[in-house]
Amino acid sequence: MVSHRVRFNIIFCLSLLVLTLSGCQSAGKRADKQVATLRIYMETSPAMGRGETVSICRSSPMLVYVDRTPFLYETHVASAGIVTNMGGYSLYIELNRAGSWLLESTTSANPQKRLAIRTQFGKDPVVDRWLGAPLPSKPIRNGILTFTPDTNWEETDQIVRGLKAAVKEANR
Repeated sequence: MVSHRVRFNIIFCLSLLVLTLSGCQSAGKRADKQVATLRIYMETSPAMGRGETVSICRSSPMLVYVDRTPFLYETHVASAGIVTNMGGYSLYIELNRAGSWLLESTTSANPQKRLAIRTQFGKDPVVDRWLGAPLPSKPIRNGILTFTPDTNWEETDQIVRGLKAAVKEANR
């Protein structure tokens, strides 16, 4: 009877050790990945009382009154990239089906209102920034949002890599 207890304790301790070591290894791999957040807010009227005023664009700040709750998140992103154009670059965000539907319905219901886009990216320190406030001329029906962010090329690249990592993590 005593030998069964000893055998059980050894097996239990070895199992616990294996689980602990494998858990630490996977947590270490996740910590190395840089992910970025993406939040898209809709401009709203101050009379509604549901929002807050935010300053967008560091070089020439623009005050925009936005809803406190974002309507799109990084979980709605299908892919992200940088598009080069003459003399600059833009951030390209393609949304998944649910995100496309939300973007279309929100931009249809709110004509001539800005989209305020916020992100957190990087690591040590994490940068929290309003990227821009594009004003769609018509409802966005294709689920693609392209705009010039208030970032330099390296920061834009970090955001894109972080969003791609977040998409990959969400699809696991």
